Amino acid sequence: MKFHRPLFALFTFSILAVSLWAETEKTSSPDLSKIEMPVNGELDLSDLVAANQISSGELQTHERFGQYTEEEIETFLNQYVGVWEGYYNIQTLRGQTLTLMETRSTYEWDLVGKTRVLKNQSVYASGDKIAFSASLTYFWFGRVVTEVEQDGVKRIFLGYLSPDGKSITWNVANAVNKLSSSTTETFTQVDGRPAIQIEAYEEIRDAMSTGTIAMKGELKQVDRE
Repeated sequence: MKFHRPLFALFTFSILAVSLWAETEKTSSPDLSKIEMPVNGELDLSDLVAANQISSGELQTHERFGQYTEEEIETFLNQYVGVWEGYYNIQTLRGQTLTLMETRSTYEWDLVGKTRVLKNQSVYASGDKIAFSASLTYFWFGRVVTEVEQDGVKRIFLGYLSPDGKSITWNVANAVNKLSSSTTETFTQVDGRPAIQIEAYEEIRDAMSTGTIAMKGELKQVDRE
């Protein structure tokens, strides 16, 4: 059975399955710190797709996503700033590994109009296969949104902060054919270093059926830019 390739949020889902249904490559992955990231142009307000859709009413937000202050969101998102390295393990719901990806992600603040935007660029490697993604995350009228893009395809996710302020759960806001996607990212410490632990699932569909895959990952901060 051949499924469409999923597009997780940041991570952030980001998070992308390189050769998801192929056998795991035996070759080692390249040094991701030496991979040149795609060059993106200067951002303007038209790049904030979710903001425009929320303002126009095209994208409906629900109370289950929470209502936050701009200070709350900026404080939480500021934890992402820097460079992170780690892995994502794409699995079946029974825990069988489909593919293991190494990743390197960079987060930094930018100003788009009057809106503070957390920009992300990520590179993923599974064996000798390489993929890239980018995301924009920001506060908008009480909500926290992230827009994740890969290969020209953008998806919008709305975030819900945990009561203890350590985690955020992203749910897809504009699912195609009502497919579900959810990613929880939790800030913690591993071996004395800041780390993000990720748990996610996504429904994927072919012409005949729907299936669900899971993902677990861990990123450690290697530099605070």
